[in-house]
Amino acid sequence: MESDKQIDNEKLKMDKRISKTLFYSDIRQILQSSRNKAYAAVNTAMVEAYWSIGKGFSVANLKILLIISVQMPYYILLIN
Repeated sequence: MESDKQIDNEKLKMDKRISKTLFYSDIRQILQSSRNKAYAAVNTAMVEAYWSIGKGFSVANLKILLIISVQMPYYILLIN
């Protein structure tokens, strides 16, 4: 009788450990899913921001920026 009671107690302890492990596993999964959603939202916002910034550049402006970026190192050397 005593051994049956011990076995029942051990089963109960094991069930509690399994339940606790599943609980923490569920929490990890929820947090990971939320992180992934946050990353996706931030990426979307950044793409929209860059897209909006890019709309302000005409082909002529981009050509001027290219010329400046190529010539800038030489200009800095001349100043120093």
